Amino acid sequence: MAIVAILAIIVLVAFFPQTPTDYVQCNTTNSQQPRQHLRFSMFIRLGEGKELNVTFIPIPENMGLGYRENLMCQWPIYTLTKQDTGEYGTYYTRVHVQSSFPVDKHEYTLADVFDVWGEWNGYNSSVYFGRDGVSYYRSEDVDLLVHRGPVIDPYNSIYSSTSQYFEFEDYMPQDDDYVEIVVHSPYTKEPTPYV
Repeated sequence: MAIVAILAIIVLVAFFPQTPTDYVQCNTTNSQQPRQHLRFSMFIRLGEGKELNVTFIPIPENMGLGYRENLMCQWPIYTLTKQDTGEYGTYYTRVHVQSSFPVDKHEYTLADVFDVWGEWNGYNSSVYFGRDGVSYYRSEDVDLLVHRGPVIDPYNSIYSSTSQYFEFEDYMPQDDDYVEIVVHSPYTKEPTPYV
């Protein structure tokens, strides 16, 4: 009898595998308490800091907040509006991570930010982000810089502490990080911002 039960379990697992959890899906209920909550700031710059042609890729207002099938829903990663105090600065956009999944189940990365951005825009793919660029833009020289501590003067790149990271998609932002993604010149423009 025990052997039959074990064989039944093996057959169920083999033929009816569980689908992986989608940690960046839009949630239409707020019934669960958040187990993760952090805020970090981010900006994406094209070109060199002192050049006149430096451009910023704007992170959309209310990214991760919206309607799906006539229901209000919220992704675990979102931004607010420029009218919300402290959410948009001259350089940075505040990004919120608020999830009912505990850290030991899933710790959110920068790749998740771009996944939400793409899905929130109505696409079935992420906004592109990798070692060679972001969105439409590609370069052989891309930096991921993380600034911590008080921001002194971002225009002149004066911060309390700056570290360069090479994980790119796998970088896990910490509370109060200032994440700067720089696509250095020369860069090219792709026909689509999506993966």
